[in-house]
Amino acid sequence: MLIYFTDAMSKKSIAINPEHVIAVLESPNNEEVPGNTVVNLITGTVALEEKLLNVVGMINGELHK
Repeated sequence: MLIYFTDAMSKKSIAINPEHVIAVLESPNNEEVPGNTVVNLITGTVALEEKLLNVVGMINGELHK
């Protein structure tokens, strides 16, 4: 199952497979990394608009179904 978030750079919807998430952390809030949350995936990193606790909750909820 894919989970939809908002990409911080493009402001467009992005779908992430929760099984490919390595780490979720707060964005350093600088010009290089926009958004509120950074998700490290197997294939790269994505900055998201959603808050850290919301992202973690959505990922955990999907993985524990």
